[in-house]
Amino acid sequence: MIETVNIFCKNKEIVMLEESVSVDKVISAIHQLIVEKDYILTSMNIDGIHISDNYDETILKNLGKINSIILDVRTKKELETEMIVEMIQYLERALPAMDILINNLYKSGIEIRWDLFTDFIEGASWLITAIEFITSTVQLSEGNSLLDVLKELNTAVENHDSILMADILMYEIKPYYSIILKQLENINN
Repeated sequence: MIETVNIFCKNKEIVMLEESVSVDKVISAIHQLIVEKDYILTSMNIDGIHISDNYDETILKNLGKINSIILDVRTKKELETEMIVEMIQYLERALPAMDILINNLYKSGIEIRWDLFTDFIEGASWLITAIEFITSTVQLSEGNSLLDVLKELNTAVENHDSILMADILMYEIKPYYSIILKQLENINN
């Protein structure tokens, strides 16, 4: 029995037509294509189902049933451009939300809105990762490391010091976010 797996990447098709298509052969074909073109794989669509991780496992479980795999790939430059736009959008939302969090900390003490604080921490973690990704080719002048400032913020949280938490947000993180936003806007224009 001959099996066929069609792999599409940027409107280019690779047809695998073999007596036995193995997971290794499919993954190898995908890897070879990505390496040749210097792409970054962001996700894939396997017979209409969006997959963003565990590619090998998904292909292994469904190999005999797979008809087509559409690769969602980007060049590093394309991914950086998308990341910069996402960072700008995040920072434009984060700065006003940070004002609410700061006001809440100054007024309410440790009885803060933890949902806002959790959202802020998750966003800051994502921002750190995004900055690390784009600074391999884009130069940002960061000042103090955001990670170091977040460690200070964590100490304030552990000590239940809401005033220090608000001060760190107001005088260290908010200015940092504003500077990064301006730099990203300049790069994006």
